[in-house]
Amino acid sequence: MRKYLTFRMVWRVNAVLILVAGAGACIGLGFAAWTFLLGSQAAYRLNDVVPVEQKGEERWWLGGFEPVAGSGYVVAPVSSMQSYQVGTFGKEASAVRNYLFVHLADKSSRWLIPHHKGLIVGMERYGAEGLIPGSDSEKRPVKWLVFQIVPADTNGDKSVTGEDRLVLGVANADGSHYVEVVKDIDGFLGSTWVAGDRLVLFYTSGGKNVVSEIDLAGRVVVSTKELPKIGG
Repeated sequence: MRKYLTFRMVWRVNAVLILVAGAGACIGLGFAAWTFLLGSQAAYRLNDVVPVEQKGEERWWLGGFEPVAGSGYVVAPVSSMQSYQVGTFGKEASAVRNYLFVHLADKSSRWLIPHHKGLIVGMERYGAEGLIPGSDSEKRPVKWLVFQIVPADTNGDKSVTGEDRLVLGVANADGSHYVEVVKDIDGFLGSTWVAGDRLVLFYTSGGKNVVSEIDLAGRVVVSTKELPKIGG
């Protein structure tokens, strides 16, 4: 009789444990499903993307101003956020589209480029001794600003991204005299500074690895050579 009562007690405890475990599993699965449902309805955010055809709500804003040392100007990025639907999923795409330069003395201003159509991937400061790192950006005078810009969708995916062909553009420290110096860049492989206001740029273009020497002051490519092929 005692063994029978013990068995019944153990069976009841096991039944309670199984019930609790089952309820916990159901709650966990329900929470996971609820989280997935919320995630599927929430907007999926993409950075450095400009949709070409999927037009929806578009918001614009001006970023924080930073001084351009030695120029008397400050500069700020102009960005956009586009919201659109792909099936039942919402997407948001943000991108830097232009730069605004403001003169501190008379408060006059100018755009880097006259439109906001493309995507600006990066901006670098150069002085008399070459690239100015971020830690020295407020100390060393800037002579030129070098930009990596994607003007249009070139791979046909209906979005302007870093996967499209880029251009290397050069402007004065105050944002004036912007010129696209090197075009049809598939990817950047690096750059280095040489004496005489020259920038040596390594990049890929048309399936080839290329090196070009750029005269930043003159906004011209001095020379271009194809690098040795890789593989057999």
